[in-house]
Amino acid sequence: MPLLIEDNSLKTIVHRSGLLVLILVLGSLCVGFAASFRIEILVGDLFLVHLRKPLTQPSDVVVVAINEDTLATLPYRSPIDREFLASVIEKLDKAKPSVIAVDLLLDRSTEPSKDERLFSLLRTLPTPLVIGRGGRQDQLTDSQLNYQDKALVGLDSGLVTLSRDNYDGTIREVYGGRNIDGNWHPSLSFAVAQLVRQPPPDIDGRIAYSTDEKGGVYSFPSYPAHLIQSLPQSWFTGKIVLLGVDLPDSDRSPTPFVTTHGVEQGNLPGVMIHAHLIQQLLGRAEVQKLNPFIALAIGFGLALGAIFVLVTDYRLSYRLLAVASVLLGYLAVVFLIYRWFDIQLPSVSIILTVGCVTAIVSLRQWLKDREQKRFVETAFAKYVSPAVARNIAAGRQKLELGGESRTVTYLFTDLQGFTALVEAEDPSKVTTILNSYLNGICQLFLDHGATIDKLIGDSVVGFFGAPEEQKDQAELAVGLSLAIDSFSEEYRQKMLMAGLTLGVTRIGVHKGMAVIGNFGGERFFDYTGHGDCVNIASRLEGANRYFGTRICVSQSVAQECKSHKFRPIGDVVLKGKSEAIRCLEPFDGTSKRHCTPESFSVAFEALESNQPAALDQFRQLTDKFPQDGLVKFQYERLKAGAKGVKVILENK
Repeated sequence: MPLLIEDNSLKTIVHRSGLLVLILVLGSLCVGFAASFRIEILVGDLFLVHLRKPLTQPSDVVVVAINEDTLATLPYRSPIDREFLASVIEKLDKAKPSVIAVDLLLDRSTEPSKDERLFSLLRTLPTPLVIGRGGRQDQLTDSQLNYQDKALVGLDSGLVTLSRDNYDGTIREVYGGRNIDGNWHPSLSFAVAQLVRQPPPDIDGRIAYSTDEKGGVYSFPSYPAHLIQSLPQSWFTGKIVLLGVDLPDSDRSPTPFVTTHGVEQGNLPGVMIHAHLIQQLLGRAEVQKLNPFIALAIGFGLALGAIFVLVTDYRLSYRLLAVASVLLGYLAVVFLIYRWFDIQLPSVSIILTVGCVTAIVSLRQWLKDREQKRFVETAFAKYVSPAVARNIAAGRQKLELGGESRTVTYLFTDLQGFTALVEAEDPSKVTTILNSYLNGICQLFLDHGATIDKLIGDSVVGFFGAPEEQKDQAELAVGLSLAIDSFSEEYRQKMLMAGLTLGVTRIGVHKGMAVIGNFGGERFFDYTGHGDCVNIASRLEGANRYFGTRICVSQSVAQECKSHKFRPIGDVVLKGKSEAIRCLEPFDGTSKRHCTPESFSVAFEALESNQPAALDQFRQLTDKFPQDGLVKFQYERLKAGAKGVKVILENK
């Protein structure tokens, strides 16, 4: 049911119906908590990294890692050589650690003598020992499970399973264990904690990863397994020793540190995650989540308080400032509660809840300003580019005829062969295909900060550098052209799978001077550009059909792009021009059907200096990359007797 606001204030409406207040608050709560579910999880990641007290005391947990250097000393990579494992465990046992935990699955036989030695050692080892165990949820086959069950008889074991977030695969939640065939099996971390400390810890919820004083991942002492024989025994005496793999492409999982530290630091080996879990269990640390009913009560109270503030007679800016101050104060409490007590209060959901309430009040101010907004909406109808509309709304640009000379970078696109498709297919189907294609192209223009000039059939024209100056306009234009090329090729393949043949999208880019402004009549006009820069960009787009390329940019664009690679096309004399301009093709490095700029440049330099070897070099490139249009273009030129890199185009 719409909320009608005329001259009366929101305060009057609230006084008319106490039920409306309840509906407003409850509705905002629903929106806030529902919309922020995933965001609250990510906020929890940030809190974990930045707000938890760092681990400053040396940990009793150490890791013995089987890394790539270790594997290089072994006769085979998988499974880990049992003779080697036995020697490592035997060495550790002599150091008298408190517990040895093996984060490896012993689920298949290897060399009988080595297997017998390892399992004999495990069953007679004086040091308390926990062996990793897997189940069907860990993708073990029946034969692996049968072998494992027999091999681990009489040994303490723990599941190596980690609890993954179903949404992004991040390891956030404590995994205590599970029932298998009616028997409870603890996780590896819980099994170790039970051996070290009784009674067993009762902790669930989020993993309280240990951090260092800089907010980074706490580095548990880690020693290469192949060096264990030469390390001092004192390093392991009385410690909880975890033996597992630390390989770059195996048994690594994302942790909350990915959110702030990136994949390289945030992806941890499973053995390190178990180390964090054991540290948490021994310290009985726990990140607690607030009871949902208490969280709802907090949200309800703050939303109701915001309503009472917003319906006062003070100026709207003061009321909004008061609400913002309350929210900032609440966020400060959230931070302090987490820092001191490891309790995570809802934050984003509260902000969204109060934001929904505040939005209702903002309607009143919107009604006062609707005449001005109608003017802006009228201006929107006259312009294609949102950038132009923003300038008009801000008063930086007027709706009047005229233009100014600006340095701009123009970009033209054209869909090859679309006219033939129009003639062959049903008009309604063609309309759907074209609208979907143009929608994707136009969105890329806007995403990259371009001003859309016009749409002509299946072509899109736009530019950088106006109405707002863009110092990096050449970089932006090349980035946009590569994004359009990628999208167009994906769209073309999608249509091909649907039985429709679309041509490639050709793109031309040039930077130069143009007159930019409003051109047309007094009633209808466009914000567009005129000048030689526009014509050259259009001709470069068409020139792609001769060069066998999809993107053609001028030297004026390429020379300002430090983050992109290019392949030279040649010194091109366009139709109607007397002077040549150097043209180049951007190279994104993803296509294996095209030779690299480095390989191409060697042959191009030979061509440019009229070396006889140029023909043979391009022949070899053609044999190696038969689908490379630019290589084929130069090879065909050379076969026809052409010399040098000057290319004269007789047609547009």
